[in-house]
Amino acid sequence: MENKTIIPSKKEYVAYAHKLETPMPLATGLREAAEKISFSDEKTLVNNLVEFKQNVINYMTHFNIDYREFESDQEDKRNLKGGFSKRAVQNHPFLGERGLRLVRDKLSNGMFLKTEETDLYLTLLNKKIAEETNELIEAMNKKERKEELGDVFEVFNTLLSARGINESLIEHKRQTK
Repeated sequence: MENKTIIPSKKEYVAYAHKLETPMPLATGLREAAEKISFSDEKTLVNNLVEFKQNVINYMTHFNIDYREFESDQEDKRNLKGGFSKRAVQNHPFLGERGLRLVRDKLSNGMFLKTEETDLYLTLLNKKIAEETNELIEAMNKKERKEELGDVFEVFNTLLSARGINESLIEHKRQTK
């Protein structure tokens, strides 16, 4: 069901995206790019990762946020809660694959995927990047945006590492596109 609001001067209904501050084209681009990562095969994965990163950069540019603004906060968060590289999971009956969702290492209650569960780990990373992207789109102020950008980059870099892709390759392709 679509949300509507009345514009007093026009006295007609106009749809809006539940008061998001993220412009719809930007939100759509981010969501679609995150979704493409999930459905990538080996041939299209790198290009889809490049497209995703470019969409995140566009978001940062739109809201005038520099990477340095959230880099140190993200390091503090990693120290406090851990990252995503140790394959920590939590039971979650409504989200995730097989009732699991990926969480930061220090929030796992001792549940970790086994090394041989690589396919499940990659699936959960794909879902996590989509989840974090949606949280970024829904962020309503600069503080929330910086926190969510940090989370998006954390999952993005973990996904690159898990796939054996060098971030400099992604950045080089993004800049030469």
